Amino acid sequence: MRDGTCHLCSQTKPLVKAHIIPRSFFHRLRGRAKHLFAGIVREKKPVEYSQSGFWDDSILCADCESLFGAWDAYGFEVLGNPPGNNRPLSTDADLQPFRLKNVDYAKLKLFILGTLWRASVTEHKFFEDIDLGPDESRLGNLIRNGQPGPMEEYPVIIGRLIQQRYERVIFRACPQCGCFVIPRFA
Repeated sequence: MRDGTCHLCSQTKPLVKAHIIPRSFFHRLRGRAKHLFAGIVREKKPVEYSQSGFWDDSILCADCESLFGAWDAYGFEVLGNPPGNNRPLSTDADLQPFRLKNVDYAKLKLFILGTLWRASVTEHKFFEDIDLGPDESRLGNLIRNGQPGPMEEYPVIIGRLIQQRYERVIFRACPQCGCFVIPRFA
């Protein structure tokens, strides 16, 4: 650990290893494989290998990092194996949307906003196109206060990709919308 300014509370404290996308998603994607592959479009080192995901030890102090734990765990509980994601697609019915029921909207939204905020403040190359600009401060305030904000402010849409060509690969976030492409779990 080294001292630095925490991006969330703005205090100078020892900073900790903070995962940008929760490690549980990477472990689930990786399965029994040694590594997960991250597709990064650039001239040198176009593929990175990761055993436990992407983390940054220069963005959060221990107190602030602990705020994300319950939301990350809930996000994985809800999205770690959504309906229909545990078997191969076999019929046209499998291509239809599904509804997540009995979801704690506040926790799930804080998970999504927290992941997006961490992606914005990190210097990790995988997230270099994510920049929340002036919204970074507003999201930081919502996270610090444990408030998801009204449904109309930063609405969350979750989609499911189907018939993916690659397994155990995560692609960089889309710079236009901030979405992450995480493959279905095999």
